[in-house]
Amino acid sequence: MLCEIGTRLFLRDKVGSADHSPPYAPAWGKKYLKLNSDGFRDRQHAVEKKSDVYRIVIIGDSYTFGWMVDNPENRYSEILEALLNNYNNSNERADDTKNFEIFNFAAPASNTRHELGMYENFARKYKPDLVLLCVSPLDIMPVKKVTDIPYPLTLMIQKSYFIRLIYFQLFMQRWRSGVLVRQIRDRIAHISKDPKTRNILVKNIKDFKKRCSRDGSNFIVVLLPIFDDFNGGHFVQEHSVMVRILFDSHVFYMDLFPKFKGKNADDFKVNYFDPHPNEKAHRIIAAGIFEQIVRWEGGVRH
Repeated sequence: MLCEIGTRLFLRDKVGSADHSPPYAPAWGKKYLKLNSDGFRDRQHAVEKKSDVYRIVIIGDSYTFGWMVDNPENRYSEILEALLNNYNNSNERADDTKNFEIFNFAAPASNTRHELGMYENFARKYKPDLVLLCVSPLDIMPVKKVTDIPYPLTLMIQKSYFIRLIYFQLFMQRWRSGVLVRQIRDRIAHISKDPKTRNILVKNIKDFKKRCSRDGSNFIVVLLPIFDDFNGGHFVQEHSVMVRILFDSHVFYMDLFPKFKGKNADDFKVNYFDPHPNEKAHRIIAAGIFEQIVRWEGGVRH
């Protein structure tokens, strides 16, 4: 009893509510997720494109989806839309600029092949002017089914802040000790050494670019970091592998790792146990993409 009281009083911010703890994604989703008619976490968009609108489609995984970001207005896609429109509406802009409309097509646990399917089956009908494919080194990991937590333990974690703290401390200890990290690093290392496996990812990205080009859409890859350690830790080397893969794919890409390098990764995660980008990280991502787009000739003025 004393442990439970102490956890609630002094460590509540380390534990978080049951809605925002990893086993309770269904509870979080039920409370915060609203999907449009295409089945994505975005507002409803008209298919017909107005002549004064420049459309940007953003496609990605759980980072882009805004996992555990309660309000979608705090995701980088919505923030970027506001930044671009404010920039165009400023007094310094010319009269021939267009309004920006940004679409978010993202699904947790997706990879580049899934994301190409999202574009072909849903996004292309909106005739985007620009497609941003947002990836991280985790995109080359195979998607695996997560083993369910036994119901009795799930119930205890839901009811008790102290049990939740212990459970996720053990989980994070396993992560920090390198057991889970080694699995991911080994997979990424395999990609960098195995030409066949590496070429699959390169082909996926090239196919994406070709498809967008045939549809008359510009295509840019946005490379996001893994929100674990920005100071030479687990995934810095693996991030450089992804940079080389994008270079080999002959695509224009934005590397946003420098925006986070040297910072404390814990300040940019949705909570202590979940290394998805939080609202602060989404603001930095949006600002980074915005800076690149306004420098890219044709990106702001059509």
